[in-house]
Amino acid sequence: MSDHAVIDLAREAGIAHEWIDATGQTRQVGIDSLRSILKALGVSSGTPPIGGESGQRMHRSHGRADVPPLVTMQAGARLVLPKGTIDEGAAREVDGELVDEDGGVRSLRLAVRKQGVVGPVIDRVGYHRLRFADRELTLAVAPMRCSTLETQGGGKRMWGVAAQ
Repeated sequence: MSDHAVIDLAREAGIAHEWIDATGQTRQVGIDSLRSILKALGVSSGTPPIGGESGQRMHRSHGRADVPPLVTMQAGARLVLPKGTIDEGAAREVDGELVDEDGGVRSLRLAVRKQGVVGPVIDRVGYHRLRFADRELTLAVAPMRCSTLETQGGGKRMWGVAAQ
């Protein structure tokens, strides 16, 4: 498989192949690293991504290609997934479950609406697994705001270790 095809397959699997570092320079993940990551995910980079066995396996495990494997949101907000997450012809509502990062499980219902697929308000911060139909995706729930040194230290001098 060509390098370009490996990058396309990685993109389909939700793997970023480039990023901007702290100095503002664009960096790229090496092709060998992408192949290793794809292999670890059970997606062979030796077959074509579209219509091949790897692409089919990836779509079975991650669901439809137009829905990201990671969805982000703020705590206290209503869960809204992109349109097309649920096949609108099959169902207007789907039962699912949210598995918290500590292993707790809660049932929920997703409904097809004009703005997308809507679920309940999620208050718990963390990385959770959202399961519904034959799909599973990661839900990253961020706090409404980050804690600051001022709020943690109450105006007192603080010290600590920092590392990149």
